[in-house]
Amino acid sequence: MASYLLVGPPANWKIGIDAGKWGLSINHRHPWERMAQGDTLFFYVTRPVSGLVGYGYVIGTQRVSSFFWPDESRKRESLWPLQIEFKIGKSLDSGNWENHRFTPQKPLYVQRSIQKLDELRARDFVSGIDSAFVTSHVINE
Repeated sequence: MASYLLVGPPANWKIGIDAGKWGLSINHRHPWERMAQGDTLFFYVTRPVSGLVGYGYVIGTQRVSSFFWPDESRKRESLWPLQIEFKIGKSLDSGNWENHRFTPQKPLYVQRSIQKLDELRARDFVSGIDSAFVTSHVINE
């Protein structure tokens, strides 16, 4: 199984985690095409959170032309047509992101919307998230 870091702003992650889906632009077609059911996804929220707020597992992928994200509806354009459906493994409630996010000890260089992770890094993320998140702040465990 593969593992991926998915990166996005707080507003989109609130929607994505609630809906169990994430979208990528056509520029990220290659990693999206390699995703398989059961692959692990880590949810990285950009500023002001700047940290991991959970992880989940790929249920499936599909290309869509409908508008799901607010920016798509506003622009009347499918900006992220490569959809990933996921089930949550563990995720913080959005009200606790800034105070309880997981920040790995080894620096995390967030370079693009999706990054493939090596197996050791993925295991470290899961164990770090599992031990760092206080149960009362977790949703959909």
